[in-house]
Amino acid sequence: MNYNAGQFQVRRRQSKGLEFQVNYTYAKALTNNPGFFGTASVNGASAYWQNGYNGHADYGPSGFDTRHNLSGTAVYELPFGRGRQYGANMNRLLDEAVGGWKITGTAIAFTGLPVTINGPNTANVNNRASRADVYRKLTVRNRSLNNWFGTDASAVPCLADSTGAIRDNGSCAYATSQQNAFGTAAVGTERAPGYQQYDFTAGKSFAITERQRLEFRADFFNALNIASYKNPDNGITDSNFGQISDVRSPPRQIQFSLHYGF
Repeated sequence: MNYNAGQFQVRRRQSKGLEFQVNYTYAKALTNNPGFFGTASVNGASAYWQNGYNGHADYGPSGFDTRHNLSGTAVYELPFGRGRQYGANMNRLLDEAVGGWKITGTAIAFTGLPVTINGPNTANVNNRASRADVYRKLTVRNRSLNNWFGTDASAVPCLADSTGAIRDNGSCAYATSQQNAFGTAAVGTERAPGYQQYDFTAGKSFAITERQRLEFRADFFNALNIASYKNPDNGITDSNFGQISDVRSPPRQIQFSLHYGF
């Protein structure tokens, strides 16, 4: 395995009620085997080499390879209430209602994971991974969920005819591999959709007595209800090749909680 990254962090320590931290990573992760840790379902690669005598042919982006990765957290104590910037002298009843609120937020965003273009096993050996042949670079135009690889002629694979022969039509980027041969496509040549999720929390502590308090909290998971989609179908002989039919992100969820401390 090989991993290289440049990491950048911006941090603001608590000042005037606000503190935050933002992390950005530009990275590249390479491997010749994703292992048995779920990455095969992420990028279409296999834990088995296509050719057991040529592991280098399976060297490419790992299942967790994301070129750009951004994350951040922030906490902000609203400047309203007794002893604060606004309403410093408000009465205690009003302060219990509008003072002391705290808002927190987290953000996750990263670019798409690798996708390996697979094909049928034409090598006539007992291998568990078979990739397609590659003729030229895929040109992506008019990308959509039904055509993640686009509508360009290069996105339509060249498949075997009734005689089993595969002919390059001069346009296709990928094709069924030749009989008695391994596919020439590399691992992780294409990319799936990226991912975004933003969560927010609002909370406040209410004093009942000197030793008793109520803490209210409202959590908003995937607050903006952003749909981050899963990988496209990566089998060139599949009728739904290049289509995306499911999401990776959870639906927006709102949760309220009340905690009594004494």
